[in-house]
Amino acid sequence: MCTLLMLLVLPHTATTTLGGDTEVLFNGNDLSGWAGKPGFWTVKDGAIFGQTTKDNLTEGNTFLVWQGGEVADFIFKAKVRFSGNTSGVQFRSELVGPAEDFAVKGYQADLHRPRPRCLPACSTA
Repeated sequence: MCTLLMLLVLPHTATTTLGGDTEVLFNGNDLSGWAGKPGFWTVKDGAIFGQTTKDNLTEGNTFLVWQGGEVADFIFKAKVRFSGNTSGVQFRSELVGPAEDFAVKGYQADLHRPRPRCLPACSTA
């Protein structure tokens, strides 16, 4: 199932922290340190922008993946905006299937319009 996705991570707000040290994951200028399926991810007005449209559909889930290495315990902070049906942030996830598809499984913090009886986090398998 394909859904409209539009995720904006505002400049210098995607960070991880541990013990007072902060690492900025997105520089606000380009996708350095990130990898994703071409044609879906760009930087627009200083924010990460991902979108599927009727003319540019994905055949399954596809994510922009941070390439900065393994992490231990962390706190992830980001400001996001989205429109459409759903979006989400995967964490502690792993790539599945062909690497060039950037499909992942793991924990996901869902972003969606409010729905009754819907939990804010789930796991994709």
